[in-house]
Amino acid sequence: MNAEDIADSADSAVPTSHRLADSLGVRAQDVQIMKASFFGEEPDPAEAENIYPSRKSHVGLSAGPPSPLVRSVEQSSLGNALLGHAFKSKLLSSPALTRKVSPVHSKTTHDGLGHNFENLRSDRSMIEEQPPTHGLFGSGLFTGRVKTIQSSHSSIFPSPDKPLLPSGIVIEDHPRKAVGTRIQHLIPSLEDSVMDRKHHLVKDGALLMGRSSRVGWAHDGVLVHSGNPIQPQEEVSKPSLLPSIDRHVQQNSTSFSVTIEKVNITPFATNEIDSIFINNHIEMLEIQLNNSEHSTEGTCPIFVPQLGITTLHAFADKACKNKEDVSEYHPDYDTLCHRSLVWDLCVSLWGNLPEFEDLADADVSSYEYQMSRRESFSQWLADSASPVINKEVHETKLKGRSHLVAILSHLTGRQIPEACKLAQESGDYRLALIIAQSQGSSLHKQMLKRQLADWCESKADQYIESGRLKLFTLLSGTMVWPASDQTVNVSEYLDWKRALAFHLWYLCPSNASIPEALKTYEDAFKGRSQYGVYCDPPVPPYSETDSDLNQDVTDDEDKQFIVRDTCYHLLKLYSNRYHRLERVLAPTTSTPNTLDYRLSWHLLTVLQSLQYSHLSDTRTVMLHTNFASQLESLGLWHWAAFVLLHINDDERREAAVKDLLNHHATISHDAEYIEKECFLVQKLKIPIEWLHQAKAIKAAISGQPQLEAWHLLKSGQWNKGHKVILRHVASHAIITDNYSLLKKYLGQLSELEHDCTMIEGWNNGGKVYLDYINLVETMAEFKQKEPSAYDLEKLRPEVLSLCDRIGSIQCATTEDRLCQCEMSTRTANILKSLLALEEESGQTSDKQSNTFLLVQYITKLPMPEDYALQELSDLTRQMHSSMY
Repeated sequence: MNAEDIADSADSAVPTSHRLADSLGVRAQDVQIMKASFFGEEPDPAEAENIYPSRKSHVGLSAGPPSPLVRSVEQSSLGNALLGHAFKSKLLSSPALTRKVSPVHSKTTHDGLGHNFENLRSDRSMIEEQPPTHGLFGSGLFTGRVKTIQSSHSSIFPSPDKPLLPSGIVIEDHPRKAVGTRIQHLIPSLEDSVMDRKHHLVKDGALLMGRSSRVGWAHDGVLVHSGNPIQPQEEVSKPSLLPSIDRHVQQNSTSFSVTIEKVNITPFATNEIDSIFINNHIEMLEIQLNNSEHSTEGTCPIFVPQLGITTLHAFADKACKNKEDVSEYHPDYDTLCHRSLVWDLCVSLWGNLPEFEDLADADVSSYEYQMSRRESFSQWLADSASPVINKEVHETKLKGRSHLVAILSHLTGRQIPEACKLAQESGDYRLALIIAQSQGSSLHKQMLKRQLADWCESKADQYIESGRLKLFTLLSGTMVWPASDQTVNVSEYLDWKRALAFHLWYLCPSNASIPEALKTYEDAFKGRSQYGVYCDPPVPPYSETDSDLNQDVTDDEDKQFIVRDTCYHLLKLYSNRYHRLERVLAPTTSTPNTLDYRLSWHLLTVLQSLQYSHLSDTRTVMLHTNFASQLESLGLWHWAAFVLLHINDDERREAAVKDLLNHHATISHDAEYIEKECFLVQKLKIPIEWLHQAKAIKAAISGQPQLEAWHLLKSGQWNKGHKVILRHVASHAIITDNYSLLKKYLGQLSELEHDCTMIEGWNNGGKVYLDYINLVETMAEFKQKEPSAYDLEKLRPEVLSLCDRIGSIQCATTEDRLCQCEMSTRTANILKSLLALEEESGQTSDKQSNTFLLVQYITKLPMPEDYALQELSDLTRQMHSSMY
């Protein structure tokens, strides 16, 4: 049993240190202070010397001021022996002693206990173990072995046969390390994950970050994701090394596979895109371009829609024409019909009115204006229902149904004459008379409602056809009538536009405005009426047959987005000017193809021209970039630049256009591409420097340094162009004597020579090559005609300066070194020829000075060793001949 077990099993509640203090006649607090000093950290020796200069630390123990316990111990021999033994035990078990023994001071110091230490040497101390002796508290208190120090100066320690103080610190008192834990998340199987059967959801592409794969959109509609392909894939036949074997690889091999595919905007927009589809885009964009205002004040041009309703009417006319030009069997026919319907609704809500010549002067809150808008909107409802009515009436005749069904169908489009005529032809004259009075005063509605109540009371309505009851209910100005044996709902099986028309024409008063009728219809499909929900919600046309969407009705649509028809959102915007535009412009409100932004973007420009500008900047930029990506995937990247030029932020707009040009600009001389470049520069006012910058990048990628340098210079990037010329063009041009090409490039840089900050390293780089070319051309001219003395005098400093600067050309390749040697050799010959011409002209007669001049400058030229030796040999002979 160890000391800790004995302490835990002690009968007395008083600690051992307190009993020891009582036996010594000191306070228990002093004993605790002494014990704390034994287990404290070692102070800095320098700090200890500053505090207690007369007390220094030895053998790893920190010295300190004498405590009251020490003073009381000195007065008792028993206390002195006991404390000395405890002091030795703690000393030998100190961590500082077991790690390192401090150097010994040669001079005498005090230990704080009254002992004098003289010439203590601890470097030869030996540590050994020996059994403890029985002390004051008996043999059962201390067990185990203790460490002592044997030294030649053993008298400095008290006698070892004294009791030892046990440590007051137990294992539980030591601080414990808190080791952090990491929660291990296991990768679930595909069937258990949230991505199961959701790989086709393009809008949730970011969800596919699951399974540790990055999802990214590239240009031209390329999507990179994990899992199965979004679109149906055909088997891909890959070539094999064996000609007789064809391997077919399935794209959806595992759920961890990475798929790279081009997502089509519409199901029919495949690689062979319909020309009608492309032409419709171009025609609508041309209308927008012709009705836009642009500004080129900043570094990047910007286009904004022109205010007014001119663009709106132009879009409506073009949409109507596009619908008529396309067959009903075309895959995009339904979308074109809905687009035409949306533009016609915009015209009826914001377009011109026959009663008003100038809408700018009209009072929109006047009764006349509100009734004119109501009539225009009613005409739109009738026109939108006309195709469906004709189809239903035709089916009724073919199937031999009752004429009441056809009459009700006529009334959904406010075709009163056709309904009266059909009733007369069927012999139902009283019904024809009631229908003729339906658009008059409300008196006949009250009489019909009383008649229905009498029939219900007498239960005579049980013997009346349900179709006739529907007609009477509708003509009485009631949408739902609780009959005696059934509930008559006139809006049953009708689409939302015809249900809204019933509320406008039959339920609301004849002088009710559009917002009032829309509010009544909202109460009907949201269940806020007295009869609950009795008509279908305004779902998009592509989902009218989907019963799940028809049941998706909530009273609070502001907190969650529910797909509604674009026409419904436009009516909400007309009723409430601050209706959320992001819902109006969502692609899903008009088409099932979530990447088709053509209607959304054009509708945004029209609403901006009508001064609806409360769409956030983030949503606006997103709409611009999405539609630009759509045009890119269709090959209309030059029109995508026009769309991106509508971004308000200057930095975003410039970055987006430059990124577009970097992807699509080429060095080709194709006529179609050149026409697109002319469109960008002339129509869109895009700086020509941006195109050259994009072409420079393409030239660098394709390894054409000459074209890269040329386009860099044209784009105004002088430093980059200068570096490319020195690195790839200049040396090759000098070696092949293609001076005209190099001079054409350097000539553009020489025009900026007056501004040294424009071109870095021009004096020791491009200027050296340009001066060399000019010098060679001048010497070639001297061969054609005799140079004058002025010409020779002017040429001499240029040649000498060139000799000094050729050595400053940086040579990175062997071709550069060869070019430098070629320039040095030719410059040396030019210098000699120049001096010879000066001697012939009589300007200089001292041959010795010319020789010294040749030696001075030719030795500066970096020529090959054999050329240098030959030149030095010639100079030596000339020097010798001139001296003797």
